Amino acid sequence: MNYEKILYDFQNFIKAYLGLEHKQHRIFDLNLSEVHLLKLAEQNPNYTLIEYAKKLNVSRSAITQLVNLLEKKDCVKKKKVNMKSFVLELTSKGKIVCIKHDEEHKKIENDLRIIFKKYDCVFFEQLSELMSDIINTWEDYDEM
Repeated sequence: MNYEKILYDFQNFIKAYLGLEHKQHRIFDLNLSEVHLLKLAEQNPNYTLIEYAKKLNVSRSAITQLVNLLEKKDCVKKKKVNMKSFVLELTSKGKIVCIKHDEEHKKIENDLRIIFKKYDCVFFEQLSELMSDIINTWEDYDEM
């Protein structure tokens, strides 16, 4: 077995996936983080900024900056819920971004389903085991 070719192909696969992730989330003038926050706001309209920060694993100041950018880009409006907190309300542009994001996800999933039909269950069981083994190996690198 040519392990060098497999590693090369695997690295190219990862690069292609990361490239797709960034391309897919370039909707209008928004980036990946902005689109993710909009989707989170769509799914959790009662979240406060603190809850968004926790969910996205970023600082409150990072969320504040992101929200300010999204406000300037007319994707969200802040809506006060009390003296200290507010929630995000999607504007029509923000809603369109979420719809476009969902449409792109569905297209990708449908395309993958067509490809998946070419393979049997045994292949996917082995692939799943391989991915788990790789993830476990990568987690060991956290200790380096």
